Amino acid sequence: MKQRPSQADIAKSLSLAISAHQSGQRLKALQLYQSILADDPQNAYVQYLHGAVLYETGQNQAALEALQKSVALKSPDLAVRSILGAVHAALGQHDLAIDQFRVIAKEAPHVPEAHNNLANAYLTAQRYVDSAAFFRKALSLKQAYPEAMRGLGIALDGGGDKRGAAQVFRECISKFPNYSPTYISIAQTYLSLGDDVLAEEALNLCLSRFPNTAEALLLFGILRYRQIRLEEAQVLFQKVVRLAPGDALPYAYLAGVLLAHGKTTEAELNARKAYSINPRDAEVLTNLGLIVQARGATEEAITYQRQAVEINPGIPETWNNLGLSLQHLGNLDEAIECYDKAISLKAQFHGALANKAQALLSLGRLAEGWKIYGSRFDQKLMASSRRAFPYPMWAGQSGADIRLLLWTDQGLGDEVLYASMITEAMARVGVCILECSSRMVPLFQRSFPKAIIVPRSTPTNQAIASAQPTHQISLIELGSIFRQTLESIPAHKGYLKPDENLASTLRQKYQTMANGRRIVGVSWKSENFVVGSFKSVALETWIPILKVPNIFFVCVQYGVVKDDLAKLKETLGIDIFHDTEIDPLVSPDQSAAQIAAMDLVISTSNTTVHFAGALSVPVWTMAPIGPGALWYWFADRDTSPWYPTMRIFRQLRPGEWSDVVANVAMSLQKWLRS
Repeated sequence: MKQRPSQADIAKSLSLAISAHQSGQRLKALQLYQSILADDPQNAYVQYLHGAVLYETGQNQAALEALQKSVALKSPDLAVRSILGAVHAALGQHDLAIDQFRVIAKEAPHVPEAHNNLANAYLTAQRYVDSAAFFRKALSLKQAYPEAMRGLGIALDGGGDKRGAAQVFRECISKFPNYSPTYISIAQTYLSLGDDVLAEEALNLCLSRFPNTAEALLLFGILRYRQIRLEEAQVLFQKVVRLAPGDALPYAYLAGVLLAHGKTTEAELNARKAYSINPRDAEVLTNLGLIVQARGATEEAITYQRQAVEINPGIPETWNNLGLSLQHLGNLDEAIECYDKAISLKAQFHGALANKAQALLSLGRLAEGWKIYGSRFDQKLMASSRRAFPYPMWAGQSGADIRLLLWTDQGLGDEVLYASMITEAMARVGVCILECSSRMVPLFQRSFPKAIIVPRSTPTNQAIASAQPTHQISLIELGSIFRQTLESIPAHKGYLKPDENLASTLRQKYQTMANGRRIVGVSWKSENFVVGSFKSVALETWIPILKVPNIFFVCVQYGVVKDDLAKLKETLGIDIFHDTEIDPLVSPDQSAAQIAAMDLVISTSNTTVHFAGALSVPVWTMAPIGPGALWYWFADRDTSPWYPTMRIFRQLRPGEWSDVVANVAMSLQKWLRS
């Protein structure tokens, strides 16, 4: 039978354990405490020390159990309450933590640290008014207390008084210039205010004193990322990764930069590295969700985003990201709820407003959507460029003396789509000037001969000033005036006017080559940098369509097509005629004439379908769901109010095109018979 150690032996072991604990040898101290407790489990003091070292090694639940045993054996003193409060805070048990620190502050009213600890407990619980009050109490007892002064600034910031917070941080830096955390806090406040200049000044000052401060470098990287200075941001994040390889956030932000560069595989590797370091960090989770969403894994993305909002429901960006993923899954109503939550947390959240606008527009709630769609101009990332014209915004008023400048800001397909409203705008004003892509000038001049068509350029083309505009509005914003409901979109028989001579020449040419077969133009990919891959359908997938007999297929795809067509012919023996005299990228006017020569156009959701629809050529659009789905095809429709000649074939599952292709092939056979 093992002999029980004497009190002298226990005292000796305890002395060794405390010595190890105080010298930072926590694992050794832990083993010694546990050995003592095996022989003397009723020792309240050792249970307390055991709980303390468990807390210091991150074992919070075990620490709580040890401390509760100590309290059960003996009424807790202030030291026990202090550790117990810290453990409750670490476990997210904020009210219990506050209870412990409140007792300490009451029993030690003249100890500034007691009030500082209580203030921090309130801060963690997001009770900012109480937190600020106790930080002020701590400062009244101890003026040279930078930790409390910085805490006061953080509490003011959290409570919405960001200017007051900045003032406190500035005072703290002035009094305690060697206390580096304050520089980080004031930079964070300026960033949240959108004051990039002052944020950069604070970070430069911090780095001049503490050049390898990982937090400052991380914030600098975030600032550069917001400013779309991606190369600089990447260098900064890579430096932080080297300085703090055990920190998850630098990997997460580096992943975001890589994603912006289109390096999705490398981005995901870094995002998963961040996740492996800290799988319970809301920023890490939402970032990983965005990145897996970028490769189309919508349901996986939603899982990460839901975890992120559960961990920290106070981050507006996380609600916005969850909304995006839900929107990609087709859950538009729930997506709008998420955007509303994001906007409630951050009123001027232009990205969430723009996303909500697109969801509303997708549902056909046009009047609501147009009201906030202009937020896309104000986003930090992926923003459209608002033209800085010095003329008042047109609100739709009529007047022969109004000289209206319309301007475009997106791709050719969007220019064509929204050009459907030009005639209505012209009917209300005396003169209409349209600034558009230079490539579109010939086609728009022919289609709208009473308008003054000017190519977009930097600096602005002098012809605009010469036309003496009195008002201006972007072409898309005409929707808020003319397209308040789906019913307000008028039917038409083509508002783009092709070069009739060229269209007739091409028609005769293709008819001769077709030898009695129907002429069908095909286009299979999108060149959109962000979502093009989700809208593209590899030619090999088109085989059921391309094998339908009695069809002369003509390539109407823009961009580089030679290799795609050669591979199709070499491997499958299928020939699609490519008219090398027509280059859609160089001359959309020629492309319009070619499309006008078709009996039918079959295409993915790209510029081609807009040209066909606007020319009133029958067009079948293969539209994706998930990433790449565009609001103006609306939800659950197989026709388009924008284009009466369009039929829409939608995916049933994101990324899966075989059902769509089979449906198109079957419909093509029926079309031939009709």
